[in-house]
Amino acid sequence: MPSDSPIVPVVQHPTDVLVRARCLAATALVAFASGDDEQLDLADQLADGVQEALTPLERRALGGGVLESEQLSRLSWQTVSAGVLLWALQRLEEGPRGDHPPNAREVINNLLENPDLASEDNLRAMAELRTFSHEARAWAWATRNEQLVRSTGSTSLQQPVPENARAVPVFSRSDAPTEAPIEVDGVPLREVDDHRLDQLISINSERLRASRWLLGEAEWDVVALSV
Repeated sequence: MPSDSPIVPVVQHPTDVLVRARCLAATALVAFASGDDEQLDLADQLADGVQEALTPLERRALGGGVLESEQLSRLSWQTVSAGVLLWALQRLEEGPRGDHPPNAREVINNLLENPDLASEDNLRAMAELRTFSHEARAWAWATRNEQLVRSTGSTSLQQPVPENARAVPVFSRSDAPTEAPIEVDGVPLREVDDHRLDQLISINSERLRASRWLLGEAEWDVVALSV
């Protein structure tokens, strides 16, 4: 018999959140290392004991596999999503902003110094997680929409997504910002240069990925916004 009870989101367990953060930080270190043995040793230290939770790309990076520049760039931005997860565990006071990444070294050192779950590592209240997720969606929508406008000359969200915009391929109007238009560095988003826009897209793809995964909305590598 159908139940009228509301569906409760399956939020990630703190243990899984910390494990995922370690995977992210470990592979970001590989991207930053440029072959430096000391940094690669730290990456292995972070990944020790959590190998089963690695994605195929993360496993290849830690195994010394050859990676394309686009893949290394993707991994380097994973300190943003790791920062979101550390904020969710209340290890950081503020979550990564939409216009600026967290201090990568601070994120990595937090996990190197405290690799195990502590008694105070509790997830923030659902209301806080949902508020962050809503903001992450708005920033991801706005930055990708701006990229589509620049690439296609159209404001239609039905336009083909450019080849370099694969991380968030689907949008709907429900994901659009409902507040005042987003400003970056004191100017409207449409006035930032292409390089800055690429940075913003990378930041907010990771913020969106982390927030959706936290709330049990998607697997880690699935970040498309629902239609």
